[in-house]
Amino acid sequence: MATELFSTVLQKFINKSPITVMIQGLLEQLLNAEKLDQWFNKNRIIKDNGHTLIIFN
Repeated sequence: MATELFSTVLQKFINKSPITVMIQGLLEQLLNAEKLDQWFNKNRIIKDNGHTLIIFN
């Protein structure tokens, strides 16, 4: 019952705001945990005095 209600609400949102849903899907693919871990492991991260500096290779 709750799943059906959620699906109905989600479908209404998708119908009224398809660009938002597409962007969300794109960001979920680009910023998934595994890809972010690879990116941070590839680049140097320096933490100093509470600040984080990322050095891109």
